[in-house]
Amino acid sequence: MVRSVEQIERDIAALEQMLAGTADEFYSVDSGYLAALGQAVKQQLILASYHLCTQGYPQQFLRLSFNQRHQLQQSLKQLAKQAQETLLEQLRRVGETQPEQKSSDKPAEPEEFSPASLDVALTETVEKQWLADVAEPPTVEPQPKESEAPEPETLKPKSQDAEPQCLTPERLVRWREGVERAIARTLSQVSKEANHLFQQVDILPKELPEVLLEAASKAEEAADSVASTPNLLNLLVETVDENRPEAMPSGLSITHIVAIHLRLAEIEFTDSTVAVWRQKLRNLSGRLQSLGKEYQKKQRERAIAEAESAWRASWFED
Repeated sequence: MVRSVEQIERDIAALEQMLAGTADEFYSVDSGYLAALGQAVKQQLILASYHLCTQGYPQQFLRLSFNQRHQLQQSLKQLAKQAQETLLEQLRRVGETQPEQKSSDKPAEPEEFSPASLDVALTETVEKQWLADVAEPPTVEPQPKESEAPEPETLKPKSQDAEPQCLTPERLVRWREGVERAIARTLSQVSKEANHLFQQVDILPKELPEVLLEAASKAEEAADSVASTPNLLNLLVETVDENRPEAMPSGLSITHIVAIHLRLAEIEFTDSTVAVWRQKLRNLSGRLQSLGKEYQKKQRERAIAEAESAWRASWFED
């Protein structure tokens, strides 16, 4: 026998209270996780850069003057610090950024290094209450041309008369996915900036296409391979050697490229503190999954009860 709508709604209200508590726990754990991750990224970027300069390209590094080496190291420290600060900002910024605009155009030439460039995908943000972010996650819509792009919807003041949306498992899941995407974007951007620094001082070849590094990193992730040195990308590239056409029958030669490629899985595996926080997130995700199933079950039960009630209300005996 189907229970009354009022009874089911009380159950749903209790589940929503539990969900709100779970959301608060997510925020707390995410705060600790991102703080630990930021510190680990800072350390791992410097360590990967050390291996790249001393084992990947020792001769190129030794060709630099003392001042050039010192300046490179200072820039890497600055980049690592900015990466740490950017990760700490993710909880505030996720849900406030514009959807990414996909384009088939060729990537623009890298600009001169600036720590502010780490915020390319994470700009134009404003302070909001966290539960408001969770309850109203952004929707991905086609982006207009840059010259016609309107102000981000999240920057506009909300109407005081707007009815607040309730927190649901789906909205909380989407919020968590937004945090993970923001982390991935940050690691990718930091890797690009670090490689650009090495290109500026002729450690990495300047003509190395960024598209090639991205394709190699994606292929490596798809193959689930393990790098010999954490957070470094190793690849062999065929290049035309005009001075040594006999190098290969086709006139090509093989060049070994080593580049920075920060990987979240390797950072978590290397740093035990980050791994502990990640396990807490997994435990919370399991609890959220159970709450989501129960929530869907109650929603369907309420729909059935309301449908039966509506049937009885409109049914008349002849």
